[in-house]
Amino acid sequence: MTLSLSFLATIDAPPMAHTEHVHIDLADCGDRQWIEQITAAARTYRRGSVRMNAMAYAAVRYWFAEMGINADPFLSTVELPIFWEFVNGTLLKTAIGQVLIVPDITIELDECRIPQEWLHIDAWKPDYILGVQVFAEEAQVRLWGYAPSSSVNRSAIDTLSRTYILDREEMIEDVPLLAALPACHHIPVPSPAATAISTATLQQIASGEILLPRLVLPLEDWLPIIGQPRHRLDLFLACHPQRLSLWLYAKTKGMSNLLGQVWQDVQELLEEGAMINPYLSWKLGWTSPEWALRSNDTLEAMQAEAQLRQALETEDCRQAVALLKELIATTADEGLRWMAAECLHAKDATAPEAGVWKTRTVDLGLALGGQSLSLVMAVLPRDEVSANILVRVSALKAGETLPPDLVLTITEANGNTFAQVTSRQQDQAVQYKFWGQLGETFGITLAYRDARITETFVV
Repeated sequence: MTLSLSFLATIDAPPMAHTEHVHIDLADCGDRQWIEQITAAARTYRRGSVRMNAMAYAAVRYWFAEMGINADPFLSTVELPIFWEFVNGTLLKTAIGQVLIVPDITIELDECRIPQEWLHIDAWKPDYILGVQVFAEEAQVRLWGYAPSSSVNRSAIDTLSRTYILDREEMIEDVPLLAALPACHHIPVPSPAATAISTATLQQIASGEILLPRLVLPLEDWLPIIGQPRHRLDLFLACHPQRLSLWLYAKTKGMSNLLGQVWQDVQELLEEGAMINPYLSWKLGWTSPEWALRSNDTLEAMQAEAQLRQALETEDCRQAVALLKELIATTADEGLRWMAAECLHAKDATAPEAGVWKTRTVDLGLALGGQSLSLVMAVLPRDEVSANILVRVSALKAGETLPPDLVLTITEANGNTFAQVTSRQQDQAVQYKFWGQLGETFGITLAYRDARITETFVV
């Protein structure tokens, strides 16, 4: 990424009265792949909004870093891409206060339009508003002006778009001055307490019956949904039920999806009855106290194996849990990470580090003679930008086996085959482990004879 305080010659924009705007070229930005991935994963009719906000977010954070200022987003990077499908803008927490990025793609910089949510949800109220012009095709961004939030006149409102209008004359166009402002201690405001909301409303939004809820719902009904963490996560899960990073994030927050009828926690299904196939579980079938740890030439691997052995052998459950969590977070060995996660799940299934195991029933119709299969998806934390994934297919009922020549295919976003596993005679289950970057899309296809089903997931 390159930074310049002069105009970009490649941008076909009207002449400006001031040249103090900050211009950023994203062509070589390390975030570009992430921007493309989260844009592709967004709902089709909101991809433009996600791309615009992601470009502005990446550029402004880069500029603050160049100025020696740390800028953290108000939401996690798991939530942000989905948030941008609903509300324009991103709040950054910085040493100079809370700075609201308000991106736009219009050529004429006559005004800055601030969505009402930013001034009506107390925890989100900014100290400064930063206008950002985005040129998506050129991958270029212009930081064109800022203003204290006190400059916003709440009577200057566009009721159709539910935005407050801040005229250009109210903006300070010498943008570098923003980074030179004195430090401001912002007093955190707690999120509003959760109140009851209509499940039917969430279903209407998730199904697309309500395309733009911030404009359709009364403001007093919309603000609790988008502003309260529990309701917001329920909304995001309802709209993106197969975004795996959301599954993990929900577990870290102790939350679950209100509308999760399709995907069920594996543990819940196992507790429903004894007729469930034992292969439909979070157990990988290779870890036990008697399991002989493999030899490895590297010192790091030997130390990790010794740590796993210690966790398996200690009678102190708290110590074992601590050792396993540390191993999951630090080992570079994917196999050991899964083994540690299995052990941790047995000791503390609520621990986010143990990952999330969900399942759904699959019916291939007459091809299987009415036999039901179970598709298990497991997600395990890997690092801040990626996750480990396990896909397993097993017979649903105890005592049943998979039909031979059942094909499990994992495809990339472009449709190319990434991996393929075929069941053999008397196989109880087939599975495949891999990892993916947050925002990356992949597909899973189950095929038997002429019957097939395909599911699409986003990491």
